[in-house]
Amino acid sequence: MNMRPGSGDAGVVSMPAGNDAFDWYEQCELCGIVPHIGGVHLAQLRLMARMAEKKGDAEFAERCRHWIEAGSEIMEENTWNGNCYLLFNELETGRKSDVVLAYQLDGEWICLFHGLPGVFRPERVEKTLETLKRTSLALGGAGAVTFCRASSEELGPEDWDPGYWGPKGVHPPGTFVLGM
Repeated sequence: MNMRPGSGDAGVVSMPAGNDAFDWYEQCELCGIVPHIGGVHLAQLRLMARMAEKKGDAEFAERCRHWIEAGSEIMEENTWNGNCYLLFNELETGRKSDVVLAYQLDGEWICLFHGLPGVFRPERVEKTLETLKRTSLALGGAGAVTFCRASSEELGPEDWDPGYWGPKGVHPPGTFVLGM
């Protein structure tokens, strides 16, 4: 898998080369390792490994497991902040953001929905859910606010530009997944 050439195993959990793509949260600047994207990619690899095993392709299943293990370790080492995951961390430039994305655990839900082990450390999932309850849900009312600060205050222009989501934007499908 070569999603970010030159980044080694970090490419599995990162934006493509040059950060030239959008995540599901369009119009937002995301750089380097992005736990939301990384978690979804790792979930996709879990699904691919299961398919490969069922088809008898042990070699590809093993390759998927390597990408899962290596990508997960890189993401956990470089984006966990003690309460939840960073929005992004670009190792090559040092750019990172501690803005809280309410839907950062989508990859975990994908795995659990398909009867597979999750992609994040279980104790960190619990801590992240506590943080999201304290932050994103505290600002909402109609769902989890897509982006906020760890202090559960609205984002200001000095923090990061959430694009058209604004300081109180809610992503309804993401809220459904978070609720599940």
